[in-house]
Amino acid sequence: VERAGMPTVSATLVKEITLQLRPPRAVFLPWPLGHPFGRPGNAGQQRAALRAMLDLLETAEAPGALAEPDIPW
Repeated sequence: VERAGMPTVSATLVKEITLQLRPPRAVFLPWPLGHPFGRPGNAGQQRAALRAMLDLLETAEAPGALAEPDIPW
């Protein structure tokens, strides 16, 4: 997908694995496994996670960018 010119962002819950895999862009959220976008039913938290991913698309200056937004669980 990246080679075709479409930028991607990954949501990640395990920073160590993300650092080894080196995706083009990733947002690390230290939340429980199975909840990459936040608590079920918490639309505000889910929007914040999605906004962090979209912001990274706009601001990443080099491949391998890793954002760690401060979004409380």
